[in-house]
Amino acid sequence: MSTRAQIVIEDLEAIKLYKHCDGYPAGVLPVLEPCVEAFLKRRGWDPEYLLARLVMAFGLAEERHRQAMKAHPTLGERYRHPETTGYGLSREWYADIEWVYRVRRDGSVEVWKTGEDWWGAAERGEDAPWERCARLLPEEEAAGWRKVPWAREERKAMRAFYGLEEVSCGVSTTP
Repeated sequence: MSTRAQIVIEDLEAIKLYKHCDGYPAGVLPVLEPCVEAFLKRRGWDPEYLLARLVMAFGLAEERHRQAMKAHPTLGERYRHPETTGYGLSREWYADIEWVYRVRRDGSVEVWKTGEDWWGAAERGEDAPWERCARLLPEEEAAGWRKVPWAREERKAMRAFYGLEEVSCGVSTTP
C-alpha cells in the first residue's frame, strides 16, 4: 500500500497538495525544503504561487526518477510514459493519509504523523485536524529521515536545480 501525504501551506489551508505514494519524510522533504527555500529567497511569501511551484517541483523529481528507470532491464517498460496520477489538489483532508506537512511563512516545514483518530476527523471535515489528530515530529526525528542515502541524493539534486549553496559541517563549499 502507498504511503499517502498532504502538504498544506500557511495562509492557504483551503487547498492541500496530495501525494499518493512515498509520502514519508524521506520521500517529501528532499523536494519540499529546497523548493520552499529557493522560492522564499527569490519571491518572498506568496502561498498561491508557492503551491504551484511545489506541484512543479514534485513533478520534476518524479520525471528525473522516470528517466533513470526507463533503462532498467525489467521495469523499464513501466516507466516509458509519464504518470498521470500520483499528485492532486484537494479542498478536503483525505482520511487515509499518514503524513501531513505544513509549510510556515518563515519557510520552516512541520512534519506531522497522523494518529488513529485521523479518519474520523477527516470524514467530519475538520479544518486543521493535524493539531488534534496527529503528532508533530521533533526536529531530531525529522532530521533522521533526511539522512536516508537516496533522500540525501534527491535533496542534493534539488538544491543544485535551484542553484542553492550546499553547506557541509557549517562551512560553505564555495570559495
